[in-house]
Amino acid sequence: MDTPLLSIPVLADDGCKIELTEDNIVVKKNNKIILKGIRDKVSTLWMIPIKHREKSRLFAQQLPPVPIHAANSAYHQPTIAKLMAYLNAAIGSLPVKTLCNAIDNDWLTSFPGLTSAAIRKHLPKSISTTMGHLHMIRKGIRSTTKPTISEIMNEELEPEPVLPPPIRVTNRQHTVAVDIIPFEELKGIIATDLPGRFPTTSAQGNAYVLVMYDYDSNTINAVAIKNRKTASLVQDNETSKELILEIEKKGLDYQIASPGDHRLNHAERAIQTFKNHFIAVLYGCDSTFPAKQWDRIIKQAVMTLNMCRPSRINPKLSAYQQVWGNFFHSIILNLFCLFTVFNCSF
Repeated sequence: MDTPLLSIPVLADDGCKIELTEDNIVVKKNNKIILKGIRDKVSTLWMIPIKHREKSRLFAQQLPPVPIHAANSAYHQPTIAKLMAYLNAAIGSLPVKTLCNAIDNDWLTSFPGLTSAAIRKHLPKSISTTMGHLHMIRKGIRSTTKPTISEIMNEELEPEPVLPPPIRVTNRQHTVAVDIIPFEELKGIIATDLPGRFPTTSAQGNAYVLVMYDYDSNTINAVAIKNRKTASLVQDNETSKELILEIEKKGLDYQIASPGDHRLNHAERAIQTFKNHFIAVLYGCDSTFPAKQWDRIIKQAVMTLNMCRPSRINPKLSAYQQVWGNFFHSIILNLFCLFTVFNCSF
């Protein structure tokens, strides 16, 4: 509708008398006609033509104000580079490749102005992204001893691996390898693990982060817990008897990862991914952000992380869309920087 509506209760509260007939409307105040109109046959509404805008504006100013409570966002970024930096920080300072992949797959459509072309061209280098994706090189994988001449000669004499002959293209068809995996074998597979203690105990008493990975939806979830006691745990070969009994009551299968072999637990790789994202988010916080409030960031970190991960059930959807549906909000605020709040009640 492109026509403004006029409130009859507001006119009545101002002391006006409204006369509605089958074809006309008349509004009187102090026995004087101030508004007249006719009824539209199509919309069945009474239409009042506004000829004098100045009189209408003055008349509207005399009406009693209606109190409305609202929270409005007033942020404004003067340049595209600053807007891209703000949006990337709100999502969690993701690497450019991961962020552009999520944008191109339409997983971040609710973010205004966020395009992969703008990210590649205008996004400034982020130290939070670098600090969140540092990995130490394992020790002992590079020898410090000098090789002998015989070892060098033997390396040069070793035959190169035989490569398969090139495939002759006889038509425009492509050779595709297909593997069938029964859906029943993938349905409902989850893995959980508990990283080490967080360096700072939160104000709510949480000291650990329990990570759960759902294989089908490719979702990583995390929740803060207070301790490693029976209340919560199954990690690697350490198990909780009460938890095992509860799993058996539900008729579910479980597998305990063997000690020292972390590759059997899918949650190990999920922990690394979550740590990278969570450290990048923490490093992007303002310097005055209380360190004991780190557990309040986990919910948004999990949400933004899954927004940029593909689902295994439907690769066209993100892991967040697969589990929680589309994200309909206009934007995710960067909750860890300083804000200026205007309160008109003072």
